[in-house]
Amino acid sequence: MAKKIRLAKGLNFLKICKFPLNKFICKTGNFILTILPKGMRSNKMLEIKKQTIKSFDGKDIKIYIVKPIVAKDKKRPCLVYFHGGAFMFKGAFVQYGNVKKYASMADMVSIYVDYRVAVNDKFPVPLQDCFSAYEWVVSNADALGVEESKIIVGGDSAGGCLAAGVTMLANDCEFQKPCAQFLVYPVLDKRMETESMRCFINTPMWDARLNKKMWQMYLGEYVGDMLKYASPAEIDNYSVFPK
Repeated sequence: MAKKIRLAKGLNFLKICKFPLNKFICKTGNFILTILPKGMRSNKMLEIKKQTIKSFDGKDIKIYIVKPIVAKDKKRPCLVYFHGGAFMFKGAFVQYGNVKKYASMADMVSIYVDYRVAVNDKFPVPLQDCFSAYEWVVSNADALGVEESKIIVGGDSAGGCLAAGVTMLANDCEFQKPCAQFLVYPVLDKRMETESMRCFINTPMWDARLNKKMWQMYLGEYVGDMLKYASPAEIDNYSVFPK
């Protein structure tokens, strides 16, 4: 049963923030996100480099390498970060900004992965892009100034799902697993059987109906062996994830 939503004073304007989720909306949103400033330039605290790497199918994907300038040559832990956006949208300025904060506040190397989104490249392409980026970081840890044994995967919302899927893939491929996961309000279950999905079907901005549409658009008609990596909450054995 849907719950009546009560918003804090001053946030009632969010009630009108409803939008359809379709290809036109996604492509328009991604065009806007592409031309908006990203703020990914080096400053007094951080060295930021944009680099192009090859994904699993030979296609180019962009990453941003964010590294503290103080004691630049020392080896640091690393966070490989996958942005949220319903699997459909490219990263926003908030996510770029967060990656910089993680690097400076945690004294670590942060790597932002600009994976292909599912409006054009449905599952499993976004996940495979993310895994390719993780493999690249592990293989180039020394050159990046990264402690190979301290590589973390993380992400917000859909990015959290991708991070968990990368961990599962690494386990099954017998590749080095991340030492930890940093999952920020992750979307982990395509079944949508949780209490929140049953109750919050009319919330402003994003609700259960949009969530269902997101999964449909992300997965399409895919029925292959990789489907288990799309919905990490369905896994039987959680021991594959770092503690």
